[in-house]
Amino acid sequence: MRDVEHREEIRPSHWSTRDRMFHGPGIIHYIILDTGGCHWARKTGGCSMCGFIADTCARDVSDEELRREIDDVVARIPDSQGPFGLKIFTSGSFLDTREISEENREYLLAELADKPGISEMTVESRPEFVVDESVSAVVSALPDVEVEVALGLESSSDWVRENCVGKGFSLEDFGKASRTARQSGARVKTYLLLKPPFMSEFDAAYDCVRSAKDISGETDSISINACNVQRGTLVQELFKRREYRPPWIWTVLDVLKQARDALPSEKNVICDTVAFGKRRGPYNCPRCNKRAVSMVEAFSLGQDPRELEGLECDCRGRWTEIYNYHF
Repeated sequence: MRDVEHREEIRPSHWSTRDRMFHGPGIIHYIILDTGGCHWARKTGGCSMCGFIADTCARDVSDEELRREIDDVVARIPDSQGPFGLKIFTSGSFLDTREISEENREYLLAELADKPGISEMTVESRPEFVVDESVSAVVSALPDVEVEVALGLESSSDWVRENCVGKGFSLEDFGKASRTARQSGARVKTYLLLKPPFMSEFDAAYDCVRSAKDISGETDSISINACNVQRGTLVQELFKRREYRPPWIWTVLDVLKQARDALPSEKNVICDTVAFGKRRGPYNCPRCNKRAVSMVEAFSLGQDPRELEGLECDCRGRWTEIYNYHF
């Protein structure tokens, strides 16, 4: 276990916002269930950039406690004619029965089936938990809802994923999970990490774009996750030593353009702007940060690559020097 202080009490969360749904902009409700967090993180210390375990109670949560969480968060979703989307996060794997038992998963899905207006739902999982029985159970419990399984591949390079991130699974494992999810009736979203530790700006961009191209046929959407500095992580330790800088937003814009070109138009390419414009997240300079963030958000919402064009700022020269330093 990594050396961070954890709270004992469980604390589920809910919020809603206008965001990109599978087929266009819409309202999405976000739910975070505190299941004790990712067992990979609890067992090994987790991935180099992921600090989500630090926001959990980091202990086994009983079925009774989780049932109360489910009642709490489902009650916060307003009755609506919809359509709206739902994303369920656990800071781990929704399909891992050590986090959510089959009984509690069935209970949650039954509660959601009674909520009018849900048209799509996304859950996250590590590949090893994506088996036909589990995915099919989710899909069949919500017959009128499009279900998506999100997988954190981070990179199509096994070397990068193991040595820079520490995911503990292979590209082959991802491919098997993707095929299983799709054959079971679910969509697949893939997270790609832009700028893991130990990579230059150029190498990180190249790896992210190459990864998008490599998996374009195995996923229904891609989320480019530009790395930010989270507490209790290896990335934070490197950041403190001034040995890591989050990616420039210039790099994000460039990667999004190329990733959009790599995927068919019906497949989304999105980027969450969490921590953008701050020193612990992707940033350019104070003069253009706000405009750059708005461009990324507008592109993610509408999928129009023209939203990524037109930014001008003197800091681009500095970014270009750093980006091309290896030449």
